Amino acid sequence: MNKFFYPASIVIYGVSDSPGNLASGILDNLERFSYKGNIYLLGGRGGAIRGRAISRNLNEIEETPDLAVFLIPSAGIPERLDECGKRGIRHVVIESGGFSEFDKRKETLEKEILRIARKRDMKIMGPNCLGTVNIENGLTLPFVPFHPEFTRRGSLSLASQSGGILHDILMLLSCENIGINKLISMGNKLMLNESDFLEYLISDPHTESMAFYLEDIRDGRRFCNLAAMTSKPIVVLKANRKPGTAEIAGFHTSALAGDEFLTDAILKQAGVHIAENMQDMVETLKIFMIPPVEGPGLAVIARSGGHAVLSADAVYKHGFRLAELSEDLFRMVEQKKKVDVIRSTNPVDLGDIFDLDFHGNILEKVLQEEGVDAVLFVHSYDFRSDGDATATLLDRINKISRTHAKPVVFCTISEKEQWFFMKDKAEFPVFSEADQALKALAASLAHRQRIKAGSAMGLKTGQRLIADISRTSGRTALMGPEESFSLLQSYTLPVADFALVRNFLDGKEAAVRLGFPLALKTAAPEVLHKTESAGVILGLNSYYALKQAFKNLKSPQYLLQKMAPPGYELIIGSKVDPSFGRVLLLGMGGIFTEALKDVAVSLMPVNEEGAMEMIRELRGATLLKGYRGKPASDLTALAQSMVKISLMLMEHPEIINLDINPLILFEEGAGCVIVDAKIEIGE
Repeated sequence: MNKFFYPASIVIYGVSDSPGNLASGILDNLERFSYKGNIYLLGGRGGAIRGRAISRNLNEIEETPDLAVFLIPSAGIPERLDECGKRGIRHVVIESGGFSEFDKRKETLEKEILRIARKRDMKIMGPNCLGTVNIENGLTLPFVPFHPEFTRRGSLSLASQSGGILHDILMLLSCENIGINKLISMGNKLMLNESDFLEYLISDPHTESMAFYLEDIRDGRRFCNLAAMTSKPIVVLKANRKPGTAEIAGFHTSALAGDEFLTDAILKQAGVHIAENMQDMVETLKIFMIPPVEGPGLAVIARSGGHAVLSADAVYKHGFRLAELSEDLFRMVEQKKKVDVIRSTNPVDLGDIFDLDFHGNILEKVLQEEGVDAVLFVHSYDFRSDGDATATLLDRINKISRTHAKPVVFCTISEKEQWFFMKDKAEFPVFSEADQALKALAASLAHRQRIKAGSAMGLKTGQRLIADISRTSGRTALMGPEESFSLLQSYTLPVADFALVRNFLDGKEAAVRLGFPLALKTAAPEVLHKTESAGVILGLNSYYALKQAFKNLKSPQYLLQKMAPPGYELIIGSKVDPSFGRVLLLGMGGIFTEALKDVAVSLMPVNEEGAMEMIRELRGATLLKGYRGKPASDLTALAQSMVKISLMLMEHPEIINLDINPLILFEEGAGCVIVDAKIEIGE
């Protein structure tokens, strides 16, 4: 991958001296950023531009360039690509558009490009992209204008599926005085995708944090594996989240709409921070520019009571707590108060203390407090009267924050003429209000806790064994109840006692063995939802009731089942996601799933620790742990059942959908039982 970022020489296809020639914009950027490598220009008409010769073909160039950049009509690319391959050029950026993002019939052209690339052992970036930018060596491959004044050097690298979004995020970063290291415009991801660039950036010593704008994820499992193995913060803005946006995104970069909930849940499991929009992405990235927060204890310093109240709300909203502060600190604050009308509490209300140098003294004292992991400093000021003092305070905050290795989250708002002056002066992030700032700080805390716990996901493909179930020759089929329950029982999963019967006489005989109360259900495999289809009769306590149930429920075959005692209903399911592969889902049953969508998801395989983490993610976990005098549920039994289900699914790849609904969970020590299960098999 290094040649895409550190080429010693570049050849640009498609350059001419015609006004508006796009490929010449690449040359403009390379010169503007003082790229020191050799630059060769190729164009069918030859000539020259700004003192540089334009060759008509590759044979006129003596050196074999490290990198070729194409900005020519798409139809001509296969021939030029093969030409590069024969010459020994192994890295190519295709910036041209007009591929499958424009017309699905262009997929034949893309296949030909891939065929040539594989034959010649070449790596291709794009098409329909802006290429790469490396601030370290001046490499700037976009054909649209980029300017050094908007690209301060730093340690953040950014990859985007959209060139326009890449540019706009870069502008937002420049407004926040955040330096960048590498920029990547991936385009259609014909060969190289987000996982390839993530793997490279993880290994890049100059990249300390990463951001991705993605419209689809080609290999979600690989992306998550890589993300889980690094301690570098990764922020992802995922678009194309709703079915209604799929057509728009497909026209743009051939992306397919994904499952919003599943994508977010699995990326978070891998330690990725999810951004809701571009501004949220930038706010989250800002927090990783200051020391990490080690714990939830916060001190708040504010210059007004209103700011103190709003800040305290934000502290608890985002999972922090107000730390206990010492009497020594409050005595120090009281020395400068003119009127003693404000209580000595955390938040620390500075009230009528206008000495900004003393504000710095207070901050330094607060950072020394034992229970303080971070400080939220909300500063109100008038630049006309104390602008210079505020600038001095900013310098001091930056120094003492790094000295104490604790983050100071600085919030302020000023008049517009001074706003950007103040941001440029600050060598650390500045936020405009407390809620936004502490949302970002919560991401820092979550990241730090994950790193300290050493919680790499360690995702594995798992051993995949072929089950002794008839193959379906490209079709899918639902397993019958007896087949489904027998498979579950073979993994020692607790299944409610059952019998498959044809009529009342069979049912009466089975009832002797099962015992009342009983449930009678249709066993027709095509009935997916028995309750909604009036295919279930519950609470049968006598042979007479059983006989009446057979009269009322018409079915070619019946499932007679022992009624389970009351408990919490849960759903355990699985699906094969096109991006992430096989996933396991856990949800609270009944109204909790339908109305509240209380669901946790994980990649598989799942071990007992991972199962417990999924249980804790449920909002209903509060009920399961015991609530208002009710006993705690048997969470260990639930977790162990989830592990067995995970193993079963990994060993039976022909199971493409699973729905255990419900699993009834009893109180601690009493276990759980599976009441119903649907299993779909296919190739």
